[in-house]
Amino acid sequence: MRLRQASSEPRRQPTHPPPPHSYPQLRGATVFFFAPPEVELGDAGMKEWCDWMGRRLAAEGGGESAGARSGRVRFKASTIDFSENKLSANGTKAVCNMLEKYGVRCDVLRLTGNNIGNEGARCIARYLMGSSQAPALELHLSRNRVTMDGVKWLLGCLALHPAYPVWNSDSQRFVPLWLKVENDKTKGASGYKALKSACKQLSCSVCLGETSGAAKCGPRQCVNGGCCDDLKHSCVAHLCGWDRSAASEPLPAPGAHARPMFDKPGRGAVKAPPSNAEAPLRDEPRLLYEDADLAVVLKPPGWSCLSQPTGLDPRWAKLSGLARRAKVGDLMCDAVVPALQAWLLLRFGADPTCDAARDQASDRGMAHRLDVDVSGPLLVGKTLRGYEHAKRQIVLGVLKDYVALVHGTFSTDRGECTAPIDSSRYESEKRVRVSAEGQPAITVWEVVAEYECPETQEAYSLVHCRMVTLKTHQIRAHMHHLGNPVVGDPVYGEGGPPEWCPRLFVHKLRLGFFGVEGEARFETCSLQTAPDLWSSDGVSTRIIRSRAFTNAFRAFQNALRRLRRPRHPQEPPDLRDSRFIRTRLCPRSGLVLGPPSAACGRSEAWPPRAAARLGCEGARASAGAWGAGCRRRAHGPPRGEDGVALSPEWAGGVGESEGGRSQRRRAYR
Repeated sequence: MRLRQASSEPRRQPTHPPPPHSYPQLRGATVFFFAPPEVELGDAGMKEWCDWMGRRLAAEGGGESAGARSGRVRFKASTIDFSENKLSANGTKAVCNMLEKYGVRCDVLRLTGNNIGNEGARCIARYLMGSSQAPALELHLSRNRVTMDGVKWLLGCLALHPAYPVWNSDSQRFVPLWLKVENDKTKGASGYKALKSACKQLSCSVCLGETSGAAKCGPRQCVNGGCCDDLKHSCVAHLCGWDRSAASEPLPAPGAHARPMFDKPGRGAVKAPPSNAEAPLRDEPRLLYEDADLAVVLKPPGWSCLSQPTGLDPRWAKLSGLARRAKVGDLMCDAVVPALQAWLLLRFGADPTCDAARDQASDRGMAHRLDVDVSGPLLVGKTLRGYEHAKRQIVLGVLKDYVALVHGTFSTDRGECTAPIDSSRYESEKRVRVSAEGQPAITVWEVVAEYECPETQEAYSLVHCRMVTLKTHQIRAHMHHLGNPVVGDPVYGEGGPPEWCPRLFVHKLRLGFFGVEGEARFETCSLQTAPDLWSSDGVSTRIIRSRAFTNAFRAFQNALRRLRRPRHPQEPPDLRDSRFIRTRLCPRSGLVLGPPSAACGRSEAWPPRAAARLGCEGARASAGAWGAGCRRRAHGPPRGEDGVALSPEWAGGVGESEGGRSQRRRAYR
């Protein structure tokens, strides 16, 4: 059934909705939103139409106005089509807000031939990443004003998202979003070069449309070799129709979905402390990115972001370079938690162009904050112009991904928490509470791995969180509300932090924003940039020591080797203490469990599909075998279709050719 634009006059909408007897039954039905081109629907008309449709959806939903709070899809639309109209950013924002508010999911979102630019693409990206269920399977944005920065923003929001690529239950594969965004601004060799650069920076991939025999890529299937497995990959979109020449270099191949969480530290690596800091109590902040107006700073734990701190001397900006470095060393060794603004003043204050760092009213350029015990990237303004732009970016919404280790396990591999958060008592109690009187808050989460202590049988889960909103203590309050408090949380957790956890186990993984000139920027800080949660010398390594499973066939190989040789920083992930064992990896993470070492009588090679089947369906490793330096599956060796145990030399699926196994290995390296 259709919900058509009833008015025949251009740019005008009916003041009143149709009579009740003409309402189609929306609950549980498949509907079709459609505005014909002759209506020439503009932003004002779209806002009026969204108000009218919102009243209808609220009536059908029993008076509920926030569909997202149910944590599920409330209305299903086969197609939402507003093509060939005159929508720009405001109209796009109105329709996306309405769809998100009432929990409307669609198969096809068609906005072809409008005036939508990068700001409109930003609104669409917020709608796409606002739920743990994919709100759309196809997105058509051709013949708009979206530039390559808008395309990069869309890809960056899809990358690492729990809902994308989408799991197709019919083909038992993860299928990328079907994205059509061709226009004059994305054509040619320059567009292809920008696309390749974006994929490399985002550690993701796109498929430009491939053919394998009679099969070819489509909205519900992908025949790309790196996507043809039941493990979640990093190919987030189909960009069919994209211009590419035969001589152009190929785009990055799909890899493990969760790879950026455990990748190399890059520019976020710990720097050598100043010479006067003999026994520093905290690491020095690191500069990840800067231009003339903005900078991204990696805040280590132990630095405060409270507004308008005291004890900052404006004369620090006039010190010599050596004197400023010595002052940084003093801050690193100070028993009192120093303010991050002090480091900003010392780092940028001497530059005559960085007026925000010397301005106390602008809080030395601090645009947003993190808790003292949380590490991750922060956006700061170097100039007053950059500071004001950064504040606007926070209001419009920046992309924020977090990684947290929580107590217990979840019944599902992904989900969302939409409990409102009341922060009215934060100033007096230094904590927030979940209450119906609070402000809307949405956290979309996905389980990456689960761990178990064989001594206490206590379980832990490594969770990736996409923050749709960002309220005070949102992750901590939402995880506590779900019954899985964050490890090391003294406020919302039960009892004191465990002895192996040095701090609150929350790390900000990624930050995305638009620069002053309109360029899309993403800065990723993997767990390797948090040495106390990663380093082999840190006590938290007893819980997790991970990197990307770029080689998905050797996830369990280091148990016997860890006492024989030093661990290389690029080894596959593994647990580093005999008291903790990894019991499960979420198949949606793209990571797999490998077999015991060949020294235990098993093959070194291990097929991802078999590893996912054996390692992700409730299997538990034997604690006694771990203590003896050998891990065994509770249900024994892999077996074929006839139930007979397969030999140690078996390295592929039953009936799988050697060529198929080689192709799969290449896809996940």
